[in-house]
Amino acid sequence: MAELDRAVWTDDDFDSMGWHDASVHGIGFVEGEQPWLGRLLLDIDYIVEWVRPVPPSTSLSFRVAPATLVFEEAIDLSLRLSAGSVTFGVALQVLRLHRGRARSEALAPTHHDYRIEGADFDLRFTAARYRQVFRSRPVASPRQTLSAARRGLPSFSTEPFA
Repeated sequence: MAELDRAVWTDDDFDSMGWHDASVHGIGFVEGEQPWLGRLLLDIDYIVEWVRPVPPSTSLSFRVAPATLVFEEAIDLSLRLSAGSVTFGVALQVLRLHRGRARSEALAPTHHDYRIEGADFDLRFTAARYRQVFRSRPVASPRQTLSAARRGLPSFSTEPFA
């Protein structure tokens, strides 16, 4: 996925996506039509490409884009956050996003269980589907996350780049 051919990716793209080292800048919850179901939103910096160094350099660089990851019909949320892990100016780092068959037989036909495993956090929930909306095109970055000056304030906008 070196170049984005579209601004919105969905759960149909799960096998071609990877969230390793994505930065989480915000987590939001929006009430759904049913009181027990809602929308879970994550403001992330998604690493679109890991760029190999060109000798004589030995440093990796990255192409990073701010995105909103939206899980629809989310239920049964559980968040574990290590007490000493939150530092202002430092985002939470995703290690892996897991997806499996919903444990609840009633939800299994339409929902999946998700786990976002992070360096110092663990977020588990069940959701019907997700979409990831890229709010701008990727930019070259020496770091895996964008600075606040480059990305702006945390956002849960679902307006894709043009």
